[in-house]
Amino acid sequence: MSRNDLFYDDYTWTSGSNDNPDHRGNPDSALLNRTQGYEMLHFLNNFNSKYGPFSVSYLQRIEKHIRGTVPTNIRSRIEIEQVVCRAFLIPYKGL
Repeated sequence: MSRNDLFYDDYTWTSGSNDNPDHRGNPDSALLNRTQGYEMLHFLNNFNSKYGPFSVSYLQRIEKHIRGTVPTNIRSRIEIEQVVCRAFLIPYKGL
């Protein structure tokens, strides 16, 4: 998935004080900032690598779920991944 594949076009592409968009490997924060494009893109691509492969349209559904359905008090990458797995992997893979 690339930047142009994201469903939403209102992402911020600059980094905050503790964020580094050029950081490679593990994200530089345990919390997922749902409004920063590079963080969402990294999360979705990592999710796809770990559990996929999924189509771009399926990843966009996950993106929409994260932005619109996952409660805002759930902020850690691990917790968001768990919520997404329950919502998408169990129905998708029949687990």
